[in-house]
Amino acid sequence: MNKICELDHQPEDCVCLEGGNQGHGTTTCGGKITIPSLDEQHILAKIRVIQEEARRIKKDILAVDRLAEGPRADVKTLRNRLEVLRQQRADLENQRVRAAEERMRFLGHA
Repeated sequence: MNKICELDHQPEDCVCLEGGNQGHGTTTCGGKITIPSLDEQHILAKIRVIQEEARRIKKDILAVDRLAEGPRADVKTLRNRLEVLRQQRADLENQRVRAAEERMRFLGHA
C-alpha cells in the first residue's frame, strides 16, 4: 500500500489525510501543531544557507584585504555579492514574519 503520511502511517490510519493540514504545513499526523511551521522551517533553512555564504564571503574579503597587492576588483565583486545576500536575507526575514503571523492566526491567537 502507498504510504503518504510523513509519520509512515498507512493512508487508512492517518488523520493527516483527512484535511487537517490544508496545505499550510502546520500540522503533523494526529493534528498536532508544528512550531515553527513547515513554511517557517523552510525559510529558516534558506536563511542559514545565506548566513553561511555570507560568512564565507566575509572571510574571503578579509583574506584579500590582508594582501595589499590583492585585486581590488575581487573585493568589489565580493562586497556586491554580500549586499545581494543581505537583501535576500531581509526578504526571507519578512517571509518568516508573515509565516509566523499565519501560524498564529491558524492557532487562533490573532
